[in-house]
Amino acid sequence: KDARLLKIGRKDCFVFASGCLVCWACTPEEVRCAKEALQPHLRKPLRRVDVDEDHVIIDAREGKPPELPLSSRDPNTFEKLALAYALAQSVRLGSLELRID
Repeated sequence: KDARLLKIGRKDCFVFASGCLVCWACTPEEVRCAKEALQPHLRKPLRRVDVDEDHVIIDAREGKPPELPLSSRDPNTFEKLALAYALAQSVRLGSLELRID
């Protein structure tokens, strides 16, 4: 009930009741498609300047370890969902902090 799986091609995106969208290993074009698919379902869309976007590196690059360790190079949907939920909660807490300030 709290999260929905949105498939963009073969890629997994997760949509949370809080309004957070987490796209898993998507290109900028795939992220745009996910946002467009959700647009008609938004109740109170944020202004573009209020949208918070972030990128997390999930694989080792340039000798640096990944920011999030995974069970494999291609984790299952449940592991992706668990990490997406953690990221969505982080974004939600951040937005609540901004309201307090």
